[in-house]
Parts: sequence; structure tokens; C-alpha cells
Amino acid sequence: MFTDFTAIEALLDVPELRIVELRLIPREVFIVLESREQTCPCPRCGQPCLPTGEKPRTRTLRDLPMLQRYTRLVVRIRRFVCRSCALRFRERLALLAGHQRWTQRLYEQVRAELLHGTPTKELARRYGVARRTVFRWTFERGRGGRPRQLGTVMGMDEFSVKKGHVYDTHIVDLQRRRTLTVLEGRSKDAVVAWLRSHTAEELAAVEVVVTDMSSVYAAAVREVFGDRVLVIDRFHVINLAVKALEEVRRVMQKQLSPEEAKQLKKMRQLWLKPVKDLTLEQWLTRLNWLEHFRVKFNKGTKTATGFC
Repeated sequence: MFTDFTAIEALLDVPELRIVELRLIPREVFIVLESREQTCPCPRCGQPCLPTGEKPRTRTLRDLPMLQRYTRLVVRIRRFVCRSCALRFRERLALLAGHQRWTQRLYEQVRAELLHGTPTKELARRYGVARRTVFRWTFERGRGGRPRQLGTVMGMDEFSVKKGHVYDTHIVDLQRRRTLTVLEGRSKDAVVAWLRSHTAEELAAVEVVVTDMSSVYAAAVREVFGDRVLVIDRFHVINLAVKALEEVRRVMQKQLSPEEAKQLKKMRQLWLKPVKDLTLEQWLTRLNWLEHFRVKFNKGTKTATGFC
């Protein structure tokens, strides 16, 4: 087993990291890396922090073959705690910028060889990546190549990169079931700029754009297409209606006797069922409760009409 990793570290060209372990299996080599620095500056107050001693997370990246084997870099990400402001955080490493599962030099090497005529099958075998991945790296718009045309039915929604802090925009072709683009952030200007980067013929072919109830996305779609294509996703409409119904149920429950409140709570699923899906017994039970509400509460107070 290797003990001196100086030559391999020079080949990797990641000066901020050092090799702590190297594992060889018949067709692959796993190189375990961690930061050379023992401390890390606090992102809040800037004070140097020490690692907590917890088991580090790992992230694996594909890299160029080495030692006649496919290479995977296993990068350890340590957790730190600041003694000044008590902030707990994980270190940020330049090699792990972005969300790719491969190194930049592997991507550039594969793309350059394909553009110079090397067959996709040969590249997939040589570098241990799927043939479809080789093609995508080279020709899809997200990798600097052929753009994807807009679909006639598109979907637009946000997704969390860091829950509660960082969100990006995902735009998909709902008919072909494929991603059109991922935009950084969720601003109206970014969506409008991306849509207007396409030709007038493509924009005219768009028939439907499905979004949630975000005013940002709705404003962007209206600015480019007007009101002719905007459709609110059925899931979000039903979700909003269910939340309103639950709020009415909770308000009514507080005004009932403990025994009645307990019975009403057990009937939660019954109130959420569409009328067409109710059995005769369930329908009569709901009807009796509605009549009970009408008798119990005066017209000037809150009523149970939200349960109809």
C-alpha cells in the first residue's frame, strides 16, 4: 500500500487538499481527501474555528483515470463550531463548488476528445461514464452546446438548494418529461430573460405554462405571453383548499364540547373526501354534523359552510 502520496497529489492539482487514504480495487481507485488546514474561519464572525470531532460527511467525484483504473475522489467535509458565536457549519471546499459529481478536468477532457472525433462508446469505456452522459456534456445547452427548444406545455417551479435559504428555478418540458433549464435564484427578471432568449417562433408555439401560486413566476409568464398560457397547478390549488378547510375545522373544534371536538377530529379524512366518493352512511354523517353546526351557531358567528 502507498504511503507517500506526493506524486499523486501533484497529479490531482488540488493544493488545498491532502490525501489521507488510497484504496485499490480491481477496476477502480478511491482517493480519500481532506483539507490541509486544521482550522476554518467562521462565516459569521471570521474567527478561526476547530473541527467538532464528528464523523465528516463525504462527497464522491469522478476524475481522470489513474494507475490504469477509474478514479473516484472521496472528499471529507468536516463540521466546525465557533467558540465566539456558537455557529456550527461545514467547511466549503473549492473542489466541491456546484453540484456536479465529476471534476472539471474530466468534463473538459471528455468533451474535447468527442469534439475531435473520438466515438462516444470509446470515451464511455475509457473514462467510466455512461454514453448518454458523454453526449450530454458535449451537446446539451447546459454544457455549452446545442440548446433545447421550448415545449408546448412547460412547468415552472422552485426547488431548495439549501432549505429555507437558497432556492433555484426548475423549468421542464412536461410532454417530453425533461429539464429545459435550471436558473439560479427565483427572480422574475431571470425567468423573463431566459424566455426571451428564444426565437419568436418558439414562444408562439407555447400553449401552456404550469406554475404554482408564486406571484413572481406568474408575473414573468404574463410579461412574455400575456394571460393566454398561464395555468395554476392543480396540486397547489387543492393544497390551498385543504389548508383552508383544516383551518375552519380547527376553529369549529375549539367551540365544541370536549367529546364533540374529539369526534370531529377523528372525522378529518371524511371532511376532505369529495362528495362523489362518499358512501350513503358517510354522506348522512356529514349532513348531520352540518345541521348540528347550523343549530349550534348563530348566523352572525362563524358557520360550518366551509365543510360543504
